[in-house]
Amino acid sequence: MSLVQWENKYSVKIPEIDKQHQHLIELLNSLYDSMRIGESKKNLQHILQELITYTDMHFKTEEKYFEQYNYSKKSTHKTKD
Repeated sequence: MSLVQWENKYSVKIPEIDKQHQHLIELLNSLYDSMRIGESKKNLQHILQELITYTDMHFKTEEKYFEQYNYSKKSTHKTKD
């Protein structure tokens, strides 16, 4: 059972970013499924670490595109609150 399903309306029309977004959804669904069935703490820690690592890489990729294409709203996306 998935928590989130990828839909074309989520697409940003940049294949690399869309692929990463899809993978993030897969990781989120994996975490959700693991928690739902009560998998061991070790498995949950592994999924959470992968989610953290992949999310960091994804944001770096997005920031690269922001700079490369001089995205006008990049400061809004890069704000850390």
